[in-house]
Amino acid sequence: RGASIQGVVRDVQWQGAVLCPNGGVELYSGTGMWLRGTCPAADGSYHWDGLPAGTYFVEASGTAFVDERFDGVPCEGGCDGGTPLELALGEQRGGIDLTLDRYGRIFGTVQVQAEPNTLCEGPTAEVDLWDSGGNLLQTVNTDGLGRYDLRVPTSFPVHVTALASHCERSLYPGINCPGQVGVDCLLSPGSRLTAKLNVDLTGVDFTLRPAPGLRGRVLSDPDGAPLPGVVVDLFDATSHAHVWAKQSEADGSFRMDFLWSGRTFHLATDNGAGAVDELWQDIPCPNGPARLGLCDLGLATPIRLREYEIVEGLDFVLSPWPVFKNGFETGSFVGWGGIRSN
Repeated sequence: RGASIQGVVRDVQWQGAVLCPNGGVELYSGTGMWLRGTCPAADGSYHWDGLPAGTYFVEASGTAFVDERFDGVPCEGGCDGGTPLELALGEQRGGIDLTLDRYGRIFGTVQVQAEPNTLCEGPTAEVDLWDSGGNLLQTVNTDGLGRYDLRVPTSFPVHVTALASHCERSLYPGINCPGQVGVDCLLSPGSRLTAKLNVDLTGVDFTLRPAPGLRGRVLSDPDGAPLPGVVVDLFDATSHAHVWAKQSEADGSFRMDFLWSGRTFHLATDNGAGAVDELWQDIPCPNGPARLGLCDLGLATPIRLREYEIVEGLDFVLSPWPVFKNGFETGSFVGWGGIRSN
């Protein structure tokens, strides 16, 4: 007759811990080799029969709980130590009980505040959990009702942000936090939550608003006809680094969404050929586009974006290259800073 092991797995509220389907109780040999596993019954009880004499370890795990090895040894990320069970042939060993700590959890909802002429929308949002050093710990998506559930691995200060398509990132509690977390979006002490094992934090809710954006059109001079397919480049006004590019649509319109509030930008065109490129606002670039370093971005009119602001009317009216009559331009480039050769 073989030996047996039996016991009960509970959480700290003395309830049967629901471990399966993504966990269970597992039996290991004295050398750490996995031998078998089982799902506890509804009351948390488990047992194994028919075991040969030998040394064993018992371990319990579940997605909502900190893994534990008997007797009371937490082992998140891998178990070492624990109390070995020395079983003689036919021995019936009971009372091998484990009481698991439950991960702390953060619950809340994310709602999107719809506004005209924006793309900020659901149906789902991304919710991120960060430590105070700006390290991403966990990412979840909301369900169809905007609800989310984060599992907090240990007891230390954390921060929570929410983000949806074309919406400004929000840092709990309601702090506008655009750009890169830890660089543009700073995890301030005022946003800190203290998560603890076996404790739920509820009501960590968000209302997202549209991220700032730019709207405009590219038209031809003098007839005002739309110019499709013209590349509109976005530059950081301080560093002059290229940030983004969009092509104008069939009606000449362009839009840039999901930008950073509190920053200042420059716009410029790169139409390829057929018209003189410009910096916004009405600064011609006869030598070529700013993207190629052929136009001084310092001459452009800066565009500063405030929180949730959609700046419209950023139009370009591009002039055609002067018509050739006898091998020379009929128009004048005086004051343009140079002539582009074709």
